[in-house]
Amino acid sequence: MKIPNNIIDIFSPFWTLHSWGYYWRPLVKLIYNLLLLVNGFHPFLFHLVALLLYSVVPGLVALSANKIGFDRRTAILSGLIFAILPSHELHAAWLSDMVENLSAIFILLTSIAIIKLLKERVENLKDYFFVVIIFLLALLSKEIAFALLILPLLILLTIRPIENSTTKKAFIITFTMILTFSIYMVYRIVIIGSNPFGAHHFHDSNFLSMIKNFLLYIPVSFVSPDWLEFLFLKFSFFQLIIGGIFLTIAVILLLIKIYPNIQNRDKPILLFSFGWYLIFIIPVLPTFMRWYAFVASIGLIWIISFFIIKMADRFFSKKYFYSIGTIILILLFYSNITTSLNWIEAGQKMERAILNIHQNKDYISSDTIVVWGMPDKFKRVSLMKLGAQQAFDYALIDKRIELISPIKSEIILSNSQIGLIVTSDSSFTLELEGGRFLQEGGKSRKVIIEEELNYSDDEFDLKVMNKVDESVYPYSKCEVVISKKMQNYFHLYFDGEDFRRIKLE
Repeated sequence: MKIPNNIIDIFSPFWTLHSWGYYWRPLVKLIYNLLLLVNGFHPFLFHLVALLLYSVVPGLVALSANKIGFDRRTAILSGLIFAILPSHELHAAWLSDMVENLSAIFILLTSIAIIKLLKERVENLKDYFFVVIIFLLALLSKEIAFALLILPLLILLTIRPIENSTTKKAFIITFTMILTFSIYMVYRIVIIGSNPFGAHHFHDSNFLSMIKNFLLYIPVSFVSPDWLEFLFLKFSFFQLIIGGIFLTIAVILLLIKIYPNIQNRDKPILLFSFGWYLIFIIPVLPTFMRWYAFVASIGLIWIISFFIIKMADRFFSKKYFYSIGTIILILLFYSNITTSLNWIEAGQKMERAILNIHQNKDYISSDTIVVWGMPDKFKRVSLMKLGAQQAFDYALIDKRIELISPIKSEIILSNSQIGLIVTSDSSFTLELEGGRFLQEGGKSRKVIIEEELNYSDDEFDLKVMNKVDESVYPYSKCEVVISKKMQNYFHLYFDGEDFRRIKLE
């Protein structure tokens, strides 16, 4: 990204292909351009806008629930649950997830507009026009909005009795949305040159992996994948299957207990909520990304909120219900505050590191930089997991460099440090106290285990040993032997705070 110079630069994402390639999301890029114009690359305004966008979504979740037909208590509870879920850490703190927030806002607004149009007896041409405009804004925010094409017919499930005029309106809305989507796709593929079907998500997918992703998306709709890592580490696959079966049976028995008390008018609404989850989760099943469940999870939250209210009315007194609810809210609030502090600390650490690169840019003369121990995550917060090349380009001020990072580091503790021992002109050792080393493209871990990694290619040999000693203090050692060709590159390593030069003897 660069700071726009004029109004043409600001709105250029609508007619140009930006760096995301098959991800053409001009509305989000427009917001980035406006923020860059107003405040440059200072992160405060970006974070403020991202947080404001996220804060709007729970309110729309509650409003949508009420428009669909849920009572006010269920609607308010669904918005509250959505707001404090631990799984939404990225959406509140990660700037790139402004995409998810913005698309969720317009998807929910589109659904509210469609519900209003279908349920009201008086119709107006401007109501159809408004649906089309909001739907188009959703598409320009993120591709997943195309699932809204099914929504008008899905909403018919919630309307009793269904009149011919209502069905007619649903088909008119669907037709106009399909026409809008077709024009959008032609413009995007032919004019912009961005084909969403060229995304890697559609490559190498199979039925079994899609089933696995479907099952994984349910828990990550509510908790961070880090929480699931404990389960996979502590229990075998067979034990998890047995536990899942028993949990499913318990849920079914509970639903059987509650089902007779569900009024007939509520059953279509619950079916609609599950349908919402399906239409937004099925398109992303070819691949697993934790943030892909953001919009789809709204349907599950509506269902859960409904049954919580029903159980509270049937099994608990208001005193116990509000007491338990308050305790859960406090625990989640504490967890979210702790996580947010980790994000702040990670941001400060990365800011210092980038400043260090900027201050020493004159010493970096090579066109190729090799970074050993590139910080992948700090306290489970992404530091340079993505965008390392862009961060160095920014710090070096337009110096064109190629960035290589054969080995990365995962920092566990605030005081974690990486030590360097140079053993010859072609070999050195890195020692990390309070973390682990992982190969480029390797998976990070919440739970550290003892492991060894050996890797060789034409340029270097790596030997990594990750261990946990008796005090459960993670320690990692990485032995590196580089080729003569690679010795001519500029070598850096991350010491836990800053990037330092490796001077080979």
